[in-house]
Amino acid sequence: MMKTKKKMASEELKIAIVLLEQKRSEEKAVLKEQFSVVAENLRPVNILKRTIHEIAGSFDFKNQLVHTGAGLLAGYFTRKAMVRSSSNPFIRLAGVALQYGVTNYISQNSDVLGNKVVSFFKKLTNS
Repeated sequence: MMKTKKKMASEELKIAIVLLEQKRSEEKAVLKEQFSVVAENLRPVNILKRTIHEIAGSFDFKNQLVHTGAGLLAGYFTRKAMVRSSSNPFIRLAGVALQYGVTNYISQNSDVLGNKVVSFFKKLTNS
């Protein structure tokens, strides 16, 4: 009777060992897979791609880009209209200062100015 209990306990222990080894093997495979995913995500090329994708997809970025572009164009054309082909350094300096001011003003207030332009064109088309 003592030998059968020991034999049963030994067999149960062997079964438990086999089950634990299987579990360990499965967890090792999952861990390797997770490691490869993390390693792939941490590659500099993939980090750069993700960052560019997030920036390009950002509404705020696109919106800010449009505002800044509008400001730059308006400032450039303002300077060109003021300075034209003058060789006077004071006029040229004043033109650069005006360009800077117009660029900043329009890029910071382009929403308000855009709404005013739209309402102006609506009034023109309705009249």
